[in-house]
Amino acid sequence: MPISFRYNSELKLVIFIHEGRVTDEKFTSSYQAFFKDPKFDQYCNYLVDLRMADSTSRNPKVLLELAEFVQRNFGNTSVEINIAVVAPQAVSYNLALMYEIFSSTVSWRFNIFHEILPALDWLGVPSNLADSLELDHSLSSLKGKSGL
Repeated sequence: MPISFRYNSELKLVIFIHEGRVTDEKFTSSYQAFFKDPKFDQYCNYLVDLRMADSTSRNPKVLLELAEFVQRNFGNTSVEINIAVVAPQAVSYNLALMYEIFSSTVSWRFNIFHEILPALDWLGVPSNLADSLELDHSLSSLKGKSGL
């Protein structure tokens, strides 16, 4: 799966993992499906892990459509969430800057990191719990419960 997710209820954190090449269509459909899911909890923070993604361009039109979707569905809420994007490569880091388009439509705060530990710290994940997320181990173990 190009984009999978895992929900950690203890930390109120959703972890998105991008693997390989994620097409524009898969990008849009995956995030829309997640936000439409009845189990979606708007009071969570998000970690978007691009460490295993192949860096490809993202059509600005696709990002705009997703930003409009987010605005329609969450623009009237005042819930502030934090979204940390981990993008270790220069190309993926620059592409991750495009995520900030969402911050203009909703009260979501974005921050982009090259490494996972500063991202977890910014999200308020206690350092003693970071290992329990298994983010520096085989990522196949993260796909067990849910996926897109």
